[in-house]
Amino acid sequence: MEVCDVRFFHNYLSFLRMNLRMNTPGPVLTFHPPY
Repeated sequence: MEVCDVRFFHNYLSFLRMNLRMNTPGPVLTFHPPY
């Protein structure tokens, strides 16, 4: 894995987690959904 890929993936997870925080309760935030 390239460093840029890891950084992009981390940003993507952070983005998903931020969106989930708006819509769902806390326990869901510990893992990312499979999409």
